[in-house]
Parts: sequence; C-alpha cells; structure tokens
Amino acid sequence: MKWGLIIVAVLAAAAAVYFISTAQQQGVQTATPTPTTTAAVVTSAPPPPAVPFSERNYEVNYTYVMSVAVGEVSISLWGWGLEGVGLLGNYSMGVLTANLPPRGPVEVSYKAATEGGVLYVVNCLQGQCYAEERPANYTVGVLLRGVNATVREVGRCEALGYAGVLVEERGVITPAALQTLLPGAQGRGEYVSTTCRVNGVPLTVKSSAHLNVTLYGQALTVKLTVEATAVKAGPFNATRYGEVLGEVKAPRRTSSTS
Repeated sequence: MKWGLIIVAVLAAAAAVYFISTAQQQGVQTATPTPTTTAAVVTSAPPPPAVPFSERNYEVNYTYVMSVAVGEVSISLWGWGLEGVGLLGNYSMGVLTANLPPRGPVEVSYKAATEGGVLYVVNCLQGQCYAEERPANYTVGVLLRGVNATVREVGRCEALGYAGVLVEERGVITPAALQTLLPGAQGRGEYVSTTCRVNGVPLTVKSSAHLNVTLYGQALTVKLTVEATAVKAGPFNATRYGEVLGEVKAPRRTSSTS
C-alpha cells in the first residue's frame, strides 16, 4: 500500500474513533438527542505507479507494424518483439510476418544476444535459419541512425500508465549506414523518429525514412515506416538472457564439433 493511502486510512480511522467516542460521551451526559454531523472525508488520488525499469535495466514486449515501399512495390510487416538490456548483456527475440506480393505472408523470426563484445544472431525464414556474429554495438536499426542528428524534447507523453518524455530525432542516413543493410547500394536519405521515453526506456516509437538509392544500376526511391508499441515492461530478466544466449550460440558449437 502506498504511504499516501496509509495516511488517509489512518486519518479516517482516527476520525471514526473520535466521533464514536464523542457520541458515547454525549449519550452519558444527557438523554436529549443531539443533531448528528457528517464528517467530510478527504481523499487524494493515488500516486503514480513506481517505474520498475530503467535505461540500463529493462525488458519490454513490443508489437510492431512496418511498411517498406521500394519503387512501385510495397511490403507490410507486423509482429512482436522482446528487447532486454542489463548488466550481463542484451537480448532480443521476435517474429515478423511480411506480406510479399504475389507470394503472400512469409514469417521471419530472430533471436540475438550479446556476450562480451560480440552479438550473436540467428535469423529464420520459412524454417531455414542462418547464424552470424557482429560487433556488440551493431543493430538492425542502424538504418534509422545517421549523422547530423538533432534530438529534442517536444512534450510529455504516457505509455503503459507511466508518464514519460516525448523525444523527436531527425537526421541524415549516410551512405555508410545504407551500405550496412544494402551492400552495393549508393545513396542517402533522411529520417524522423518520435519516441515516448519512460525513465530512459522507449515504450512507443514512430519512425519514418525516405531514401534515394541506386542499386544494381537502377535508381530507386525507398520509403520506410516503423511503429513499435510496448505492451509490457519490467526489469531485466537474467534467466531469459541466459536461455536466448545459449540458443543463439548453439549453432556455432554444433558446427565446431562437426
């Protein structure tokens, strides 16, 4: 129980005892009925919930909605993801469904975890899985990380019942960042991202990017939108981190012993 509610409860109990005691005393002193009064009960709104996570200690479940338009082709993606950050390392996992015309829905799953300076990743497409290693600071979100970025607070926000800060980031997508995701592509672009941060942790994210690129000699316009919404947030889960790390490192142990 919150201290504010405890104080209110104690005051209410004390007031009740006081009026009962006073009424009993008045009944002994005289048999003449006395008018009764009703005490006003002062209530206060409960304090906001305590935030059980921080920028370096959290686990968040997200739902994702994304769209990618390359020239005249548009692809939509949706699904869920889990992101964890803690002292032991970081981990993530999720499932995305992509609508690829004319083939239809295709499921993509991923798991990743960091250990030391290494990020271990396993991506699976229609049951075929591929393992890779990257530097620990790599993220597939590098597409929305550029240079000349401006970051500013633009207001207040609320997510999962917690009060947060609304942050806007604008920047340039560099050719180097583009090469990370599309080897051989040349070009650049711009992006804007709006995030509701609670105690430093992003709980809602809306991002969009616009790129002009040349790939295999063909000029293309790429438009990307990403919307992530937290459905649950809590502290870092050490048990889950160990499980994910073991799973993403398992393919390497198998190949080394074969």
